[in-house]
Amino acid sequence: MSKPIDHLLGERYHRQTNNCLHFTAKAWEYLTGDTRLRPLQEGDMASMRAVLRAFRQVDGPTVEPAVMVMEYPYGDTHMGVCYQRRLLQLTQKGANFFDIHVAQIMYRHLRYYQ
Repeated sequence: MSKPIDHLLGERYHRQTNNCLHFTAKAWEYLTGDTRLRPLQEGDMASMRAVLRAFRQVDGPTVEPAVMVMEYPYGDTHMGVCYQRRLLQLTQKGANFFDIHVAQIMYRHLRYYQ
């Protein structure tokens, strides 16, 4: 059974307090009840790797929620949640939820973790 995500789509980006990592942690916790992403800090790649090792990498796109880690074409890392085979993410333009095929065009090295 799917959960409504409309309230997440009103989220606005703020570099220090609500970036893609914060949003992913919030969306992941809402959809799964799992709080493991909450303590992660931007730029702490060692902690990020440690937390993601506790997840199982899966083939995507997924129907059930999966943490997505991907890269912009210029190399920076970005995160979101794959849900119902769509990407739920926060960018500087705000939160959005769109078809995974669009994400496959916009980003490189998409990885899915459950």
